[in-house]
Amino acid sequence: MEFYKLSVREAEKHFQTSITHGLSEEKAKKRLEKYGKNKIEIGKPPSRLRFFLKHLREFVSLLLIFVALIAFSVYFFFQPKLEHLVDGTIIVSIVFINASLGAMQEYKSSKIAEKIKRMIKTRARVIREGRLKVIDAEYLVPGDLVKIKAGDKVPADLRLVECKDLEIEESVLTGESMPVAKHSEAIKEDKPLAERSNMAFMNTYVTRGEALGIVVATGFNTEVGKIAKALEEKKEKEIPFVQEVSETAKQISYLALAMVAVSALVFGLYGKDVYEIFMLAAALIIGSIPAALPVTVTFTLSHAMKKMAERNALVKTMPLLETLGGVDVICVDKTGTLTENRMVVKKFYLPGKGEVTRENFHPNQSGERELVNCILAANEVEFKKDGGYEGPPEDTSLFEFLERVGVNPRKALQLKRVDFLPFSSEHKMVQAVVKLEGVFYRFTKGAPEVILRRCNKILVNGEVERLDEGKREEIRKLVDGFSEQALRNIAFSFKPVKEGEANVKLVANDEIFIGFVGMWDPPREGVRDAIATCYEAGIEVKMLTGDSKKTAAAIAKECGMRNVKAISWEEIKDLSQEEMVKVVKEYNVFARMDPELKMRIIDALHALGKRVAITGDGVNDVPAIKAAEVGIAMGKRGSDIARDAADIILLDDSFPTIKEAIKYGRTCLSNVRKVVNYLMTANLFEVIVIFLSSLAGFAPFRAIQVLWVNFATDVFPAIGLGTDPPHPWVMKKKPTGKEEKILTKRIWYLLVGIGVKKVAVVFLTFFLVLYLSGILDYPGKVPEEKLTTILGIKGDLVLAQTAVFVWLMLSHIVRIVSIRWDEGWKWRKVFLNKWVNYSLLWPLVATLIILYLPFNDFALAHFFYSKPLPIWVWNVLGFSMVLGITTAIAVTLLVDKLLGGYGEREY
Repeated sequence: MEFYKLSVREAEKHFQTSITHGLSEEKAKKRLEKYGKNKIEIGKPPSRLRFFLKHLREFVSLLLIFVALIAFSVYFFFQPKLEHLVDGTIIVSIVFINASLGAMQEYKSSKIAEKIKRMIKTRARVIREGRLKVIDAEYLVPGDLVKIKAGDKVPADLRLVECKDLEIEESVLTGESMPVAKHSEAIKEDKPLAERSNMAFMNTYVTRGEALGIVVATGFNTEVGKIAKALEEKKEKEIPFVQEVSETAKQISYLALAMVAVSALVFGLYGKDVYEIFMLAAALIIGSIPAALPVTVTFTLSHAMKKMAERNALVKTMPLLETLGGVDVICVDKTGTLTENRMVVKKFYLPGKGEVTRENFHPNQSGERELVNCILAANEVEFKKDGGYEGPPEDTSLFEFLERVGVNPRKALQLKRVDFLPFSSEHKMVQAVVKLEGVFYRFTKGAPEVILRRCNKILVNGEVERLDEGKREEIRKLVDGFSEQALRNIAFSFKPVKEGEANVKLVANDEIFIGFVGMWDPPREGVRDAIATCYEAGIEVKMLTGDSKKTAAAIAKECGMRNVKAISWEEIKDLSQEEMVKVVKEYNVFARMDPELKMRIIDALHALGKRVAITGDGVNDVPAIKAAEVGIAMGKRGSDIARDAADIILLDDSFPTIKEAIKYGRTCLSNVRKVVNYLMTANLFEVIVIFLSSLAGFAPFRAIQVLWVNFATDVFPAIGLGTDPPHPWVMKKKPTGKEEKILTKRIWYLLVGIGVKKVAVVFLTFFLVLYLSGILDYPGKVPEEKLTTILGIKGDLVLAQTAVFVWLMLSHIVRIVSIRWDEGWKWRKVFLNKWVNYSLLWPLVATLIILYLPFNDFALAHFFYSKPLPIWVWNVLGFSMVLGITTAIAVTLLVDKLLGGYGEREY
């Protein structure tokens, strides 16, 4: 149905609703059952099975399946040895377990991201049974009466029934970025969507004014719902540091492939078994590909998002986490973020009466009476069902003050507004025209300097006098005095007007000055500590506020900002960009800010090479939110358009939460580095060992052993590292630079140094066990004629390979210990993360079961070409473990010395 052609009365009748009382709750409930929820869900999140099949199709999985098929083929068609059948069975098991684990982690990550998206809800102000209430937009039904105002996302398709200076940005539907003016009159001729100016469409944004509308369509019946596929969410940006690591890992894989090819060729020349050559080459190729890296990094990021959400910071996209840890300037609004957004009226100034507090405020006397009427008329308060108020904190605090002095604020409902101008950061005032006792009055409330410009008269003890320059200057000094006490000042004026002039007036100089109020908004709990922490972390804090310069400076000091230097809009509005760069370096409090200057401040900070986080809550803040590296919107008092534009939503609107978000951003970056460090040093050295040993015609370990170790010790410990808690000193390091990479020079040096160390320890362990097995007597020693000679050393090859097999498992514990040492924990908290401990313990226990548990009189160890280790071999392994840890620490210290000290940006 073409609802734009209906008159207001016809729309009211069609939906069996009321444009004054809305629907009843019972009727709304029945319609919700009939029409369903007001939401558009495009597609369903992938199931566990889809994730499983995705991992099964990955290159590593397909390669493992191919290797298993070769093992089965050799068993069934060439050499029916049980070992070949066992090889194939173990490999297939590894494939399915690996795919299941990968699917589980990706599914878990997707559920976390989905849960966070669901937390970002659109709210709607709806009138039901004559009472205004705020509900989740998904519970709107056709016929509901909805109020919208500047900053709101339109929650459903609406036929507008009342409009006041309404403009809506409809680019999501029409492609036009310029806001469209709206009205409530019926349109009789056919019009395209873009010209239906008495309609408001779901998911568009109100940029100006306010309106009342009847819901005509919800969910998939809306215009947006009809073209839902076109509105499908954009694919999440690729994460730059994952790209960086993947590219590097790819290059390392190519190098590994070349070495494996040479090793296979040399083994062939030595006349080794073709099947074992193939199996070993395949195992090494698989081991050199960091297949666990993408899943592990994704899980690390989603885990960080979950932790931040638990601390009231909703991060909307994973790529932001890389940027968040590198923020070095926070531009923050004062009200509600640094302060509690809980205004308390301290005192008024009324000309002729001086400072007036609650104790000597007489609402029926001249001066106070006009002030009360101005408060009741010029406000944006909405009365709640429970008797409370909803609206700007300044307005609600004034209403609470009126209650305390014996005035019933609901008298405001009896003042019929003829015209109204809501507050905006451009004109810095609220204005209402009302009819009071047969006379029209224009009441204005706003910033003192704005109100003073509008006035040429002043109300003194009930008498109207001329407002000369002397009186203006006296008022300015009094305002400054209030400001120095950290009070926020709001002034009031009025003018009786004729019926023909009963409208709002942006520019005027003929109003009567009533007085002004000083309000106190105390700093939030924890703000001082949070700001101190930011300074320790090398992060500058700059306050951008609409308050006066003196008020802003006083509050900045109370909040704990250091070296406070304040500057106002008037002083910088005409500066060149070069001069602005100097200003942002020198000043940290910017008063009377407007949207244009916020943008210029961000540009100046970018010119200094800074990564900027900025807070915002209104329509006019959106350009700045989009321009900053990290845009932060308020979850409680923020507008829908600001929340949609932002990267982070603060559920509690609190500055300490921003500090926590940055801390977890840094922790996430640190954990990703540890994961990369761990995975890339875990397996590459195995390829180097085989390459070097192949030149002498032997292998220190078998293919199935490598596959088991890589399966058991790659994913779980890496995921555990990804959940490491923040260090106590993570906020005592400088932010990472804009060009900072995950794989820094220091990490490259460590990769090479640790790799060389591992190769040396593996060869030492192998040859030591081989040599001692030939000269020692111990239970289970093989006969002399069955000993193998390698490079002139005669011994038990299977025992030496088993020792290296166990050492490969233990080496991951060594790597964790050395990473913890590198983090600065030393020996105190090497095993601080229980998930890392469990992930290292279970493969060790499983390996011991493989070595020592008999199965129908046939040892499980045989399937892994291994044998139980005697006590003396464990002594050798203990020695090699200690050697591995001490040399890893020595390598780290040497790298630090080469690079001129500890790289404080690493973890």
